[in-house]
Amino acid sequence: MPFLRVRTVFTGVTGSPWVSTINFGGPAQTGNQTDADAAVAAVGAFWGAVDGNMHTSVTWTTLPDVLFLGDNGIAAASFATTPQVGTGATGGTPLPWATQALVRGLTSSFVGGRQVRGRIFVPGLTSTAVTSGAVATAVQTALTTAAGTLNAVTTPPWAIWSKINATVVPVSSVSVWSQFAVLRSRRD
Repeated sequence: MPFLRVRTVFTGVTGSPWVSTINFGGPAQTGNQTDADAAVAAVGAFWGAVDGNMHTSVTWTTLPDVLFLGDNGIAAASFATTPQVGTGATGGTPLPWATQALVRGLTSSFVGGRQVRGRIFVPGLTSTAVTSGAVATAVQTALTTAAGTLNAVTTPPWAIWSKINATVVPVSSVSVWSQFAVLRSRRD
C-alpha cells in the first residue's frame, strides 16, 4: 500500500538536528499534492499542540519535500509543501536531551502474529514534565489530545510503515506511555 512520508527536523540544542518521521496512507492513497499538504498540516498541528512542553531552545520545522512511497517503500514521487514551524515554550531546566515522551500509534492489524505498532518520540522536555520520576499527568493529557487529533485526520490517515513486513497500516488508537523513553539514536 503506498504512503506519504512527512519529516520534521528539530534544532537548537546539543545533539541536534533530530528527525521525526510520520507516515500517512491507506487503501485509497494515490499520492497527490492535496494529500501531501494535508499531511504536513496535520503534522504541524501535532507538533504545535505539544511544543508548549518543549524547552524554548528547541525549534522544529517540517521538511518541504514530502515523499510518496510505493508498496515496496521505494520513493515514487515528491511533493513540495510549505513547511510548518514552531518553537518550544517552556523555560527552566531541560531534561537530558535523550529523555523523551512516547506516543504510541496502535493498529488493528497483525502480521506474523505481531501487532503493527508505531511510535512518535517527543523531544526537548523540561523538568516541568516530570512528576515523581514519570511523565506529568498534564503532559500526558496534552500528548494524548494531540495524538488523538492527528489520528482523527482521515484524508490521508496517519499510518504505520512496517519495513520488515513491507506493509502500511492506518492507526486505529493512540496511547501515551507514563514513563520516559529514550530513542537510542538521540543519545549523545
